[in-house]
Amino acid sequence: MKIDIGRDFEIMQKAVSDLGQEQALKLMMDTVAEGKIAPEEYRLSDLYEALDSTAFPKATAALIHKKVMDGYDAAPTIGDQLVTTVPSSLKQETIVGFNASEGPKQVLEGMPYEDSSISEKYVTITNRKFGRLISVTEEAIMFDQTGQLLQRAYGIGEKAAVYREKEIVEAVAEINAGYYPSGASATFYDSSRTGQVNALTSCDLNTSGLESLKVAMDDMTDSQGDPVLINPAGMIMLVPSELEVEAWEMMNSIQHQGAVQNLAATYSVIGVPNYFSGRYRVLSSPFLTESADWYVGDFKRDWWWTEVYPIQIQQKQSDEDKFHRDVVANYKVRYFGRC
Repeated sequence: MKIDIGRDFEIMQKAVSDLGQEQALKLMMDTVAEGKIAPEEYRLSDLYEALDSTAFPKATAALIHKKVMDGYDAAPTIGDQLVTTVPSSLKQETIVGFNASEGPKQVLEGMPYEDSSISEKYVTITNRKFGRLISVTEEAIMFDQTGQLLQRAYGIGEKAAVYREKEIVEAVAEINAGYYPSGASATFYDSSRTGQVNALTSCDLNTSGLESLKVAMDDMTDSQGDPVLINPAGMIMLVPSELEVEAWEMMNSIQHQGAVQNLAATYSVIGVPNYFSGRYRVLSSPFLTESADWYVGDFKRDWWWTEVYPIQIQQKQSDEDKFHRDVVANYKVRYFGRC
């Protein structure tokens, strides 16, 4: 038997009568989750009439969940391109690694091989929880404020994505974020490391700057003094909004353009092939607050998002809330993690 789970009271009531409340509710929730019916097509007042006090919060939860996730997924974020997401079960996570291995040594005939040593290093990260409540009041049902409720749910989902994005970009750019190797605060982008320079103190976004960057990358060594061979395939150029146009032009120009727009003195000869064309994938973010700073790296290899749990929508039904505040159902939107 196929029953349409409808958008109005009569069809919903018929579905409840024919299928039973639990089956009708499951069919409605699946239909909404699959996007066959938009949450806005339901009326809170109809759901409240057709379902009992236990089923109504579950039905409303399906609508809110869909809108929260729609808002979360619609936010134009780049954070997941900069981090590798790994599960976490601790408030303070210790990420253990190893210092660079020693290289092989020549072994003379009949002589033993020299053993290698393994020395550990670690980084600590304190996960953080963010969240917000959404309440459905009797007035929202009585005056059928479905649109307002769902708009609020969409906005909270969008803001959750924005806050997570800000956390990731600021960590990658070392803005308002701590870097704690071996449990002690340190500077991640440090220009003073012998042989391991990963910050250039004066490097404009132009041909000269990109050449300096290439030399610095080619000269990088690990803690054993061996060269670090960098694979350009996964490299990203991360820039503030102020430099996005210039970065895009430099990565997409097949030939040097001469002195055009903001690239004065960058190119000296028209028609010379652009060595850097297509070399790095350009991403930009408004959360990069230093307009002159730009970054190049294979960020997913360097940065983790430790996730205790991803974005969740939880339901609460409380007689106390209903009595004191005329709140029929509460929903909690939250996520827990850190870059």
